[in-house]
Amino acid sequence: MPSPFPGMDPFLEGHLWPDFHHRMASEVARRLTAQLRPRYVARLELYIVEDPSPEAEIGIMYPDVELGTCVSTVYEDAAYELSLDYSREPPPPPLKEDEQQCLQEVRRVLLLD
Repeated sequence: MPSPFPGMDPFLEGHLWPDFHHRMASEVARRLTAQLRPRYVARLELYIVEDPSPEAEIGIMYPDVELGTCVSTVYEDAAYELSLDYSREPPPPPLKEDEQQCLQEVRRVLLLD
């Protein structure tokens, strides 16, 4: 099967892959937002995952775009109080094997008249 990325092999040129991935994610968000407006907006989010077996030849793999449903909760529609639990220890800092991922997130826009 020919490479879906002419002129680039993400396995051999892994150092170039994050730039391509972020540019592609931005373009997907731009095109999605144009179709979702005015009630929804597509946003890019970052999250960190821990690779449970960093010694494995193939690391963590995630889809570039995932469509799903969101559960609407009360705090999305109204102001809410943020409470912090200071009795719990903060999470440990990210490990070296952790990897940042960029993802698409579609959010409902609250229209105020």
